[in-house]
Order: sequence, then C-alpha cells, then structure tokens
Amino acid sequence: MRFSALLLVGVLATASASVLRMYSRTANGQKVEPFWPEAPAGGVSVAHFWDKIPWEVVAGNALGAVLGGSAGALAGNAEAIKSPMYGGIAGGVAGFIAGGVVAYSPFGEPREEPEAAWGKSTEEPKVEEEETKKPKITTEELPQPAITKMQHQAELAVALSNYEEQQATDKGDKKEAKEEAHAEKKAVKALQDISENIEKREKTGKKPATADSQKDFENVQEVLAEGDTAEMISAESALANDAAVTANDLARVAGGGKGKRFRGEDVGPGKGVKSYQGDMIARSEKSKKQLKLFESFTEGSQAPKKLEDLWEEEKLEEPKGAKQIAAGAPFPKGKINYCFASDVSETVKKIFRAATDQYKRAVPSCLTFEDVGWKKGKSDSEEQDQLCKKSPAIFVQSDANRGCFSEIGFQEGMDVQRLQLQDPGCMSVGTAVHELGHALGMAHEQARPDRDQHVKIHFNNIPEDMRDNFAKDKKGYTGQKYDLLSVMHYDRFAFAQDETKPTIDFLGIGANEGLGQRIGLSKFDVGQVVAMYKEENKQCKGSELAGMGCVDKPNKLGKDVCKGRTECNAEGINKCCACGGGAALQCYKGQHCPKPKKMLRMDPKECLVESTALFAGRGLKCVYQNECSFPVSFKCSGGCENVADPQSYSSTKCNGKEVTDVCMAKDKCTFSILKDKKGCPKECLACKPGAVWNGGKALSDNKCKHSCSRPFGASRYCGGGKVYGGDGSVDCTGCK
Repeated sequence: MRFSALLLVGVLATASASVLRMYSRTANGQKVEPFWPEAPAGGVSVAHFWDKIPWEVVAGNALGAVLGGSAGALAGNAEAIKSPMYGGIAGGVAGFIAGGVVAYSPFGEPREEPEAAWGKSTEEPKVEEEETKKPKITTEELPQPAITKMQHQAELAVALSNYEEQQATDKGDKKEAKEEAHAEKKAVKALQDISENIEKREKTGKKPATADSQKDFENVQEVLAEGDTAEMISAESALANDAAVTANDLARVAGGGKGKRFRGEDVGPGKGVKSYQGDMIARSEKSKKQLKLFESFTEGSQAPKKLEDLWEEEKLEEPKGAKQIAAGAPFPKGKINYCFASDVSETVKKIFRAATDQYKRAVPSCLTFEDVGWKKGKSDSEEQDQLCKKSPAIFVQSDANRGCFSEIGFQEGMDVQRLQLQDPGCMSVGTAVHELGHALGMAHEQARPDRDQHVKIHFNNIPEDMRDNFAKDKKGYTGQKYDLLSVMHYDRFAFAQDETKPTIDFLGIGANEGLGQRIGLSKFDVGQVVAMYKEENKQCKGSELAGMGCVDKPNKLGKDVCKGRTECNAEGINKCCACGGGAALQCYKGQHCPKPKKMLRMDPKECLVESTALFAGRGLKCVYQNECSFPVSFKCSGGCENVADPQSYSSTKCNGKEVTDVCMAKDKCTFSILKDKKGCPKECLACKPGAVWNGGKALSDNKCKHSCSRPFGASRYCGGGKVYGGDGSVDCTGCK
C-alpha cells in the first residue's frame, strides 16, 4: 500500500508539471535556458537576476509539491504510513523534485545547450546577416614573347645537335659526328646572343628589337635543317618546347625593328600574277579554274558570291563525294621532282630539303622527293626561262622582293611550277613546309567551312580589298578535326590593318600560342596528306607515332646542367628531362626514343619564375611563368588561391591588387601541385605531349594512366576536372 501511494504521488506530480510546462511554452514561444548560467565579471543586478529566474521550473516545483503533498497526506491515513503529516512531507518532496525535473526537460524533447550568459537576453538575438566576402581573383594570361620562343628554339637546336652527335659517335660515323658538332657550335653561339638580348631587357626594362636576333634565328633554322634533326620536330613537339614560332613572329624578325613587320606570306607574287589568299597561285588552266571555285567573297561591304554559282560558271563537274580533299591536284603517284634556281643560297636549300624530310618521315609511303638538278634560270627570271633537268618539277627560287608563295597542287601541262622563299622573310623550316603543302595541293586551314565554330575573324581590322583572303570554301575538307596547330593555318595577325590587333582569335580561353605556327607538320596535317594521296598510292599511310622523347637542354652557355643531378631546382625544371623539363622530340615507331630513366622529385615553389622584364612597357609589377609541366596552386599574403597553368605567362590580381609576392617574396606564399582525388592533375596540361602523368614519381609507377597531349593548351578545351585524352582534338571529345 505504501509503495502504491508513493507511485501515485510521482505520477500525479509529473503529469501536472508536464501540463504546466506545455502551457508555459505555448504561451511564451521561448526555449528554456539553464537556471545557473555563468555570471559575468561585473556582477549581477537584482533586476537582471529576477529576469533570469526560470519561472516555469519554479512553478513546476510548487505545483508538484502541492499535489504531491496532498496525495501524500491522503495516503498517510493508510495503515501502512499511519501519519498524514509524514505522508504529506514525503509526497511534497517527491512532487517538488519530479515537477522541477519535468518542467526543465520533458520526456522526448532534447535539452538546449547553454548559450546565454549573464548579461545577455534570454531571447535569441537578431543578428543581421553579413555577406561573406570571398577573395576576388583575376588572372590575365599573356602571350609568350617572340624572343623567348627563339631562345627555346636555340636550346632545342643545341640539344638535338648534341644528341645527333652522340648517336653518330656511337655508330662510328665520324663525318656525321663532326658535322653535328659544328652545327652545335653554331647553335650555342645563337643561344648566347639571344640570351644576352633577353638579359639586356631584364636589366634596362627596355625591349630590344626582335630583328636584332635575325641572324641568330636564321642560324638556328640552319641547324634544325641539318641531318635527321628536322625529322624529330613536329608542331606538337614545338608547342611542348615553348618554341612554336608563328608567321607573325617571323614577320617581326624580318621587319627590321621598331614594331615593323614583313609578312612574306601576305606579300603576293607581284608582277601581275594573280594570287589567292596571299600565297597561292595557279598557271595551268585546270588549276586556274580550280582556284576560281574557291573565290567567294567574305563578310564585308561586298555582296557574297555563292560558290554554287561559281561551279555553274565554270561548267565543271563537282568532285565525287560531298567534300573535296585538296585545293589543288595531287602529284601523279606522289612523285615530286624539284631543283633550285642558280642564285639560291645554301641556307634556302637546307631549309627546303628539311621541309621535304619532314614529309618523307611523316608519310614515307606516300611521297618521294628527288633533286633532279638545275638546267636554267635564276630566281627573278621569267617563267619560260626557268627549267629543271627533268619535268615536271618544282622550281625553288628566292627572289628578294616577292615574299613566300607556291603554285597550288600539280600544274598539269607545265614543265616547272614555282615555289618562292624570300631571304629574309621566309627563312624557317616551317614556312617551307607550309609552301610545300600548297604545292602538294593543301589549302589554308581557316578556309574550312566549319572554321567559325573554332575561330573568330575580325573583319573590321582587315582592309576591305583583303577580306576575300578569308573566304570559306563550302566544299573544303573536314575529314580531320579542325586543327588550330596546323602549319597551313593563318596566324593571328594575317592581313591586319592595325598590326597590334589580331584578325583571328581562337574561340576559347587562354593565349593563342600555336595559331599560325611555322615549325612543322601537325598530326592532322599528316592525316590530310594521306587522304589526298591514297588514291595516287594505295600503300599511302602515315608513320605511326610513338609519343614524345626527351633530351636535356643546355644552359645559356651551352653547358650540360643535368648530368649527375639528384634534385630539381628552377634550372633543372626547365632544362632536365628527369625534372619534367628538357627538349621534347617527336618519336616514331621503330625509332630510338630517348627518355629519362627515372623522375626526380621537385618542389612546386621552384616552378614559378619571375618574367616581368619580358613584358616591359605594359605597366605590370609581377609577371610569372610556370615552367613545370603541371598546374601549380599558390596562395600569397593577399589570401587568394591562384592556379598557374603549365608553361603560361600570367599576371594576377587579388581583390583588385596586383599579386607581387610570387615574384618578389616567395617565402610569403605557399605552393602545391594541383591534383584531383586520385592524385592526378585536374587539367590535362599537367602532362607533356605523349607523357604519362605519375604524380611526380618514376614513370614506371604509372599512377595515373592518362596519356596526355598538350596541343594548343589542350586542357582549356576540357574543364570540370576532365583529363584530355591526347587525340589532338579541341572540342573535348578527347576528354576522359
């Protein structure tokens, strides 16, 4: 009986307290705070203490005590307790405790964590939300200075001639070894001269004329034309080496300084000879009609003429299939005879032969080239006075006033067809490859019907009478992907009215480093040649590529700084294959392809190098280059986290203020390699062409088996953490 009475007391007290608590919460709409919050140091006022009393708990205690006491008194009449007084006391105590506990924290409702303190209101404070200020980052990617491309080409020439010398020595070919040693010496001298010009710029803050290095540049071209060297160079390898010299760079070299440019491909043949797109001409009747089919006007003040009307005017049958492959006819059976005008220099001869070597290496089963010997004629002779010992043949000339041009495709019925390389103005292996491409039948890449999906033409910077040079061929070949790296593409400033502003821009993010490169064939150029000549030669196919090899680059004095190296500093990162630097070279299946045996670890801090002096006159306080082959993330005193893309030149602002620590106080910055969760770089640019990214470890680790390529800044086409697949595309189809 006694136990039952006490149980009844507790139940009644708990129920009553719960009812009171629910009423209190409903009426006030407030949460309960702890009774004894931490007191402030300044003491407590009576009024404040009064405000802090948890009245619902007090009420719960009181009600519990009354009900419990009453129930206890009634139960005290029972024989088991024998005293109403004792029963009331016991019931009151039990009710007081139960009522307070339930009022403070009822069953099923979580207790609030203490937040209030002495001196603070029990009501939730109304705090005005402040917008979180995130650091604002703006990064400008700057175009690579032409003089540094020339420097990298000179380094490449030294590295490749040294490699060829070693190969010849190993084979016991003393004659070739001697020739390569001589070539290396010439390249070292050019490298020293170009490096001195760059150092002058760094010391004085003034830009020396690019033309000051013209002779050195021509010497480098001679070295790159020696022996097998030209065969190891492609558009992709040039871009990997930061040596993608463009037609615009060549124009500046030949311009004589003070911002002047001599654009050999834009000059035209003169002497009343009609040309198409600057450097394409035709003399045979069939070729003339073929060119007319391409002559549709571009956007501008003149009304466009439909290509279909031109077909009708000429009364010619359309080629089979929806698209044509070439702008001119292919040479029968892919056999090309050639000779040189009597006054052509040895330099021009070397450069042209190097161009033929590139084609022979890329498509050995498609084309054959033979120097059949000169019979009569100089570079400025009339057409009828130029002749090779065999016909038909290409007559290579070097008239001092006629720029660069070629007759387009095989000129049926003609004994010779001309290919012009002005000296100076057209003195690069890539320019000879370009003009020889026209002779073989190739059109300009930007004349393709799909070009507006990839580049934008700025017609407002093109003289009205020159706009037809940007005509699109609606029947042009699109069997290969649009190739921004094609040796047949115009450069950014072709036919510019204001030569400081572009006429062509890539429709994407980043600098247009490879547009209009004049180094050599790209993989898609090779694909088009195969498509053009497989009807002439059923065995025609391109050589199978085997990725990129690497040879160490010398320092500016031509000395090896990589042998015996155990760690990678800034110099090693730029020069040494084991540090991710060195000179990339194109490898083919069945050919020896030099590669480092192991990779050395590198500090990403060493990747970023100050290059402000290269951009003198632009008012920038800090320009940095990431010389590594992977993206580097860095954060300096401004608090902004920046990402430096591989090989790029950049200037960055953090909250509107130029970031200078990365140039002047690297110790104030933190650096890291940008990777994804798998340890792979977030962007494809983390890999050099043909290389396998491995997180900085040995190549054999194959941590990330993505064979990356870097044509024209490939990762900028991808994004979202995707990795570029290395097929040379620019539309993300290569992103994995």
